[in-house]
Amino acid sequence: MNSASISVVIPLHNNENCIVDAINSIQRQSVKVNEIVVVDDGSSDGSVERIAALQIPNLKLIKQASLGLAAARNRGITESSSRYVAFLDATDQWMPFFTLEMHTLFTRFPDLDLFASRYQLIEKNGMPVDASVRFGMCPKEAWLMHDFLAIAARGDAPFVTSSCVVKRELFNALGMFPAGEAIGAECTFFAKASLAGAIAYSPNILVHHRRGTLSRVSDVEPYQNVLSSCERLLGSLNSSPIARIVANDIQQYCASLLFGFIKSNLAAKRYQHALALLGHPLCKQKPALSGMLKAAAYTGRLSQFFTGSGLPNPKEKLL
Repeated sequence: MNSASISVVIPLHNNENCIVDAINSIQRQSVKVNEIVVVDDGSSDGSVERIAALQIPNLKLIKQASLGLAAARNRGITESSSRYVAFLDATDQWMPFFTLEMHTLFTRFPDLDLFASRYQLIEKNGMPVDASVRFGMCPKEAWLMHDFLAIAARGDAPFVTSSCVVKRELFNALGMFPAGEAIGAECTFFAKASLAGAIAYSPNILVHHRRGTLSRVSDVEPYQNVLSSCERLLGSLNSSPIARIVANDIQQYCASLLFGFIKSNLAAKRYQHALALLGHPLCKQKPALSGMLKAAAYTGRLSQFFTGSGLPNPKEKLL
């Protein structure tokens, strides 16, 4: 195993329109990666054929039944060979100096296990916008992030899965991404990682991350499973030895994740699910936001009722 090389794991499910751009962004890196591991999670479009046509020597394509995003990432980690594992969603792209910056962080902070950079969001119309990350005072050079939970609770996360690299030892210590977690397996993993130690962070924007809506997992699971996932995350974070010190940050972080899913449900016009999520005690952490979203959900349901577009299920009960 090359101690300084990077393996890139790409989970894939029906992204034939953007997967080639994602892979090309890896190929354009000023510092080359050791290998690219693409895990096809049951695609039914032409994604696999487009990857095969690229004929990239260090690209490994693995096919599995549709098991979900976390399972695909976990399979990629298992099949990779480098000490450092990076992730790139099929809809995202790296800027040319991402791996160079990561190697700089490896050298400067050799004892750390998680390395990340800032990113830019790409809207549906293709326009880039800065993520609303509320750092407070953000140094202009790389720094050690000790307050990931507090930062993520105030706004957008300071990094996304596509803008981080994880040392294999961290997976050995914490386990991999929890498969089947509707609340977001990456959120659970990064929260645990932040409690285990500092994160080496670059303030440079080095990744374009396409803003998404509901994931395939959360889109098909009932809201009760989302609530259970959030409660499991809260419980697992509270079991950390330093949890008492950052208890408020933990609760605020979990509340922010829950509000994120509420907003996704509203965007998908799943108003009943949004109302159910708004009944969770964590929403009391942000009463003003909770009230605003609840009003939007009720307004949406009434609109559906009067227009006949998606009438409420009579078996469902409003909270």
